[in-house]
Amino acid sequence: MLHSIKQGKLTYSTGTSEVFQADVVVPIGDESCAKATEDYLTDGEVICYCCVVTIRSAEEDTETPLGRLAIEWKRADGVSTVRSVVPLCRVPLIQCPVSITGTLLDPRAATVRHPIRVAYCIRSHSRETIELTASFDLADVFMFCGEKRKTFHLMPFDKYSIVVVVMALTAGRLPFPKIALKSPEISDDTLQHTSRALPANLFVLTCEPSISVTFSLPSYHL
Repeated sequence: MLHSIKQGKLTYSTGTSEVFQADVVVPIGDESCAKATEDYLTDGEVICYCCVVTIRSAEEDTETPLGRLAIEWKRADGVSTVRSVVPLCRVPLIQCPVSITGTLLDPRAATVRHPIRVAYCIRSHSRETIELTASFDLADVFMFCGEKRKTFHLMPFDKYSIVVVVMALTAGRLPFPKIALKSPEISDDTLQHTSRALPANLFVLTCEPSISVTFSLPSYHL
């Protein structure tokens, strides 16, 4: 959640900013939407306040308000503090009955020409059984080991794990091995939004050089 404030003609300073989020808006982890600041804005400057949140709405909702932003501020030459409350925007919601995450089982093993195990976890948020087909179309920088196409049924509120093994042919920042999902019950556009939760890149290191040492022992004859 991002809110910007643009200064007009007067210079002023801000003291605190606080977001009164809607009931469906929940901060992620230890994220706090209330911050004490000592920001100063002059003519034409813009300041942004960020708060990472998740939205937990009903399945039938198509949009939701985020809440309100309260700011305590005063002019640079002023004494009294003013409290302003402005509404935050409404955001559209895309309901998807599945979510997906991707991780490396051993991040330290991400080296060139070494097996890299990638785990995908597909989770259901639906009360109905969902038929899904998972397929892989990797870039030329990877060699692939595993099933490139698999059809399965995801039970209500259950999760399904897929583990594949890839081998990077070059080092550097490579595209994360993507998985494509298809379902007769879910539109392709919705599933594409789901795939955006996967990491964008994978960092592959060069192979560590190995040193072999051979010792030659003298032979003795009695």
